[in-house]
Amino acid sequence: MEFCFRKTANSKAQNLVARGPALLIATRNPGKAHEIKVILGDIPYEILSLDDVLVEGDAIEDGETYEENALKKAEFFYKKTGLLTLADDSGLEVDALKGELGLKTRRWGAGEKATDQEWVEYFLERMKSVSDRSARFLCCAALVGDGVREVFFGEADGVITEQLEAPIWHGLPLSSCFKPEGFDRVYAALTKEEKGEISHRGKAVRKAAEWLRSRGDGAGNIMQKIESESGLQNKYWICGKDTGRFLYETVLREKPKVVLEFGTSVGYSALWIAKGLIENGNGRLFTVESHKERGDLAAANFASAGVGEVVTLVRGHAPEVMMSEECLKDQVVDMAFFDSTKYEHLSYFDAVYPRLKKNGVIVVDNIISHGEGNMMRKFIDMVMSHHAMKSEIINIGDGVLFTRKEI
Repeated sequence: MEFCFRKTANSKAQNLVARGPALLIATRNPGKAHEIKVILGDIPYEILSLDDVLVEGDAIEDGETYEENALKKAEFFYKKTGLLTLADDSGLEVDALKGELGLKTRRWGAGEKATDQEWVEYFLERMKSVSDRSARFLCCAALVGDGVREVFFGEADGVITEQLEAPIWHGLPLSSCFKPEGFDRVYAALTKEEKGEISHRGKAVRKAAEWLRSRGDGAGNIMQKIESESGLQNKYWICGKDTGRFLYETVLREKPKVVLEFGTSVGYSALWIAKGLIENGNGRLFTVESHKERGDLAAANFASAGVGEVVTLVRGHAPEVMMSEECLKDQVVDMAFFDSTKYEHLSYFDAVYPRLKKNGVIVVDNIISHGEGNMMRKFIDMVMSHHAMKSEIINIGDGVLFTRKEI
């Protein structure tokens, strides 16, 4: 993977971008980049443009549909930066010109090297003798990231005016001569917010924003932020990325309805679990943390990631909360993850085992790195020899114990 850099205003140096909750807008068209940022609104991401990250090259847009080209652009910049990437491809279809524009709209006529003024003047001259001025804008927006490959569509009908009816927006020359259906003003005479509500791009990008909010896909970027901060500050512990991915893949495979975690820390492992639950389309995670500062950080991370519908943070000491907290008193579980105080794992198991459904699983972290401690050794020996559990130690991260209740 290539590094991603951001320009600095007060220095010629190129500084590595902090991998926080970010969404990259993959266009070199400044007008389009600004328009998309306005449309996205209050999504829980830092929105970056290609002016913020220095990446060489561009995708080859040789697709036969708007969808293919949008995906090519999004995939190109995702592979370059590792950032969740939003790209779009759009075009104007004019009935009287019978397919002359479409996918090649900006390359048509005066060509993509022409200025906005030159391009739109050529277009209006070409339309001068055309009586049927009906047209439509089509757009496909594509989201590509870790486990994300989604497309969204938008369309806007209208007419081409006979002359420019508003100043040209940089990078969006057609906005000055396209009057959307139901309006008496061209795109460029509307406010950016008004255009975002009705335009082809606005419709497609809003669908992408709604998908991100509803699916909690800010989680991937929040996880990157936690990884970065944990390594720099060494203030709190998180399971490694390999262990997190193992949890995610376990959730996808086992399809648990209820997951219980002891040891939230700042929410890193919980976000991996939530990612799997969201992709499965159902399920809930109850995650327990007794440390106030870590719990506060976890709550903030869950809010930023938009995973509140699948994650419940329980403040208190494990395993006592299973009896004291109303949401856990009678809760049976399909999956549990232990990553808290190691000498208490025996008590965790005793509390969870009666609530664990048949074929339910327990995952325990740090089995190799902490396995020689006296209480941890007792726990491992007990689980490995338990009559109802089938267990194995997996060499992932700091070592993971995976055990399934078979009786």
